[in-house]
Amino acid sequence: MNTKSHHNNIKLHINQQDQWAIDADLGLPSVMPVVDGVVIWIMCAQPSCFSKYPEVSENTRNMRGKSIWDSLHTMMEAKCALKWLMEQTISSRADMSKAQAELKDSLCDHHDNNQQIEMLEKEMAEIKKRKDEEITLLQVQHEDKVGYI
Repeated sequence: MNTKSHHNNIKLHINQQDQWAIDADLGLPSVMPVVDGVVIWIMCAQPSCFSKYPEVSENTRNMRGKSIWDSLHTMMEAKCALKWLMEQTISSRADMSKAQAELKDSLCDHHDNNQQIEMLEKEMAEIKKRKDEEITLLQVQHEDKVGYI
């Protein structure tokens, strides 16, 4: 049996079935809440992405009573799935940031357009007032001319 020691108290070895195994006294149950928390967070953040990898959820549930390292193949699948999910999350975050920036720009443009509209409406009101005054003046002048005739 080959044994490799990683860190102080972690020992990996190859068992009779040529699979990687890990010593049972590592306190691995303390790792499971973290794994469950990450999986739950990913499920909440990206449920559509997580549905494409249901085996990750199944493998996580099946690991409770067993050693995490029973199957290197399963762990590699889970690692690949988590990596893919993280990439999807990062991509979604980038898309969301881009959309938020575009929304902010649109809101600024909308605000600027509203200010310009208000300014033009004030200018139109002033022009209308001046033209109404001119019309009134012309009417008075016309009445004066008609009154003289």
